[in-house]
Amino acid sequence: GKLSGGMKQKLSLCCALVHSPDLLILDEPTTGLDDHLASCVRRALRDLADRGCAVVVATHEEATSAVADRAIALRGRRTIL
Repeated sequence: GKLSGGMKQKLSLCCALVHSPDLLILDEPTTGLDDHLASCVRRALRDLADRGCAVVVATHEEATSAVADRAIALRGRRTIL
C-alpha cells in the first residue's frame, strides 16, 4: 500500500517478465511512468517481440502503439484501421 502508481506499474511488469513468457498481454503498461521509463518499457516490449514473444498491448498512447507490428484502432464500437 505504500508504493506509488509508477512503482506498482514497474513491479507488475517485472513480475510478468520474470518467467520469460511466450505471450504477454498488457493493459496501459506505461501509465504512471515518467517519459524516460515509459520509453524504456516500449523498447523492452519491442525487444521481447523481436525475440519471439507475442506482445498484446491495450493503450491510449500513440508512442506505445507506434512500436507495434500491427495496430487496431477502436472508436466507440467501431474498428478503424
